[in-house]
Amino acid sequence: AWLSTPTLLWFSSSDFALHGVAVAGIAAALNACCGGVCAAASLLLANVAFLSYDVVVGLSMPWDCLLLEAGWIGALLPPPVQYELFDQAPVHPAAAWLVRWLLFRLMIGFGKLKFRGTTSADQLYVRDFMILQPMPSRLGWLAHCYVPTVAFRWLLKVMFFTEICAPWLLFLPTIPFIGDSAQPFRLAAFLFCALMAGIFAHGSFGHFNLLTIALALPLLAPGCPSLWSDDWPPLHTLQGICSAVALAFYIPAGLLHLPFSSGISRGFAYFPVIDRWPAAWKRGIMQALR
Repeated sequence: AWLSTPTLLWFSSSDFALHGVAVAGIAAALNACCGGVCAAASLLLANVAFLSYDVVVGLSMPWDCLLLEAGWIGALLPPPVQYELFDQAPVHPAAAWLVRWLLFRLMIGFGKLKFRGTTSADQLYVRDFMILQPMPSRLGWLAHCYVPTVAFRWLLKVMFFTEICAPWLLFLPTIPFIGDSAQPFRLAAFLFCALMAGIFAHGSFGHFNLLTIALALPLLAPGCPSLWSDDWPPLHTLQGICSAVALAFYIPAGLLHLPFSSGISRGFAYFPVIDRWPAAWKRGIMQALR
C-alpha cells in the first residue's frame, strides 16, 4: 500500500493530520526559501508533505506534477543566500542538467500534445485559447474580440518555435564567438519566460506560469554553468553523488515517459495508473521504471 500510495496520511487521516501535514510542509518550505538550517532537507520534507496529498486528494494537474518534480531537483541546488539574487554558491553541472532536462520535457511534452495532428483549420487556436483557458482576464477577452486574426496566426508560429524548437537550444554548448547574453540557452529561457508571462496576462493557471519562469530564470543569470564543461567538480560530496544518481535516473526515465504523455504528468508521481493500460508492453516498461 505504501508503494501504491506514498503518503504520511497512512499514520492518520484525522482533521488534525490533514492540517498538520500541510502546516509542516509550509514551514519547511519557508525555511528552505530563506536559506535556513538544513535548507535542502527542509525542501525534501516539504516535498514529502506535498506528495502525501497527491494521490489522496487528486493533485493530478500538470502544475502539481511540475512542482513535485521541481522539489526533488531543487533539493540538489545550493541553498539560497539571503538578499543576494545572483551571488550564489556554484551549482553542480549534474544538477544544472536536471533543471534543463525538466524544462525540456515540460516544453516538448506540451508542444507535442498541442501540435500533434493539427491542420490548417487550427490556426486560430491562440484566439480561442484567450477565453477557453482557466479564468480568462479582461485583457484575454479584449484580445479575443479585437486583435486581428493574422496576429493570432503569427502567435501560433511563435508558440510552435518556443515549445518545439527552442527546448533543443538548452543543450547546445557555449558558442565562443558570441556574447554571453546571446547564448542559445539564454534565448530559449527568454522565450519560455515571455510565453509564460503572456499566458499569465490573459488568464490564470495558478502557480504553473510562475514555477516555469522560476525554472528558466537561472539560465538568464550571469555565469550560468556550462553543461559541456570538462572541469566537472568531484562527485565525492553528498550533493555531487545525489545529483549524479538523480541524473542517471531522470534521463532514461524521462525518455521512456515522453512517448506516452506530456513531459510531466501524473504517470511520474502516480505509477499505479499503469495497471489500467491495455497494452502489456507499455505496462511492462512503466513497471520497470517504477
